[in-house]
Amino acid sequence: NYKETVITERTCGSDGTSKFECIACGYSNTETTYATAQHTDEDANNTCDVCSTSLECGDGITWSIDENGVLTITGAGAITSYPWSKHRNIIKAVVISEGITSVCSYAFSNCYSLTEIAIPASVTKIGDYAFNYCNNLKTVTFAEESQLQIIGKGAFYNCYALTEITLPAGVTEIVEYAFYNCSKLTEIAIPASVTYIGYGAFANSAYDGVVLDSKN
Repeated sequence: NYKETVITERTCGSDGTSKFECIACGYSNTETTYATAQHTDEDANNTCDVCSTSLECGDGITWSIDENGVLTITGAGAITSYPWSKHRNIIKAVVISEGITSVCSYAFSNCYSLTEIAIPASVTKIGDYAFNYCNNLKTVTFAEESQLQIIGKGAFYNCYALTEITLPAGVTEIVEYAFYNCSKLTEIAIPASVTYIGYGAFANSAYDGVVLDSKN
């Protein structure tokens, strides 16, 4: 058991520090305590009342993170920014609502604790390096009747934990390095709609072979 002594209080928008001391042996260590991400917006202006963080990530699109580390993005249109970046260390799952049409570049890059993501049918493009270095991302789920067309450059670059992925029918472009260095990726199902696969799209993965649609 450890005794915690708060050195610097964490807030919704900034990290804190605490000293943890072992009750049994006296060993102590100072660690960062990550920002809570529990923003408040009593003025309903899509800006946190405490830390002034924007609670919008696109025109009319809002986001929130619950106590379990689930990032929920709600609205219609394109995700154009990622104001949750200061909370990357605590995001474990992402839920994107139906109506979102595209995910911007670097949107979830370096979310080291992210393990799963559900992509709704309305998304047509995943931007460059959107999930770059999501080291623990294991599950990517595409909704039925997905409209996804483009997987951007390095979109899943260095997603070491990803083992398999089935791309939805309708995808036309898998851009350069899209799944580069996905070292545990052993199975990739590519639909007949794909007309372009960029250089190094699956380089340094562990796949036994690409599963092509019979119409390819």
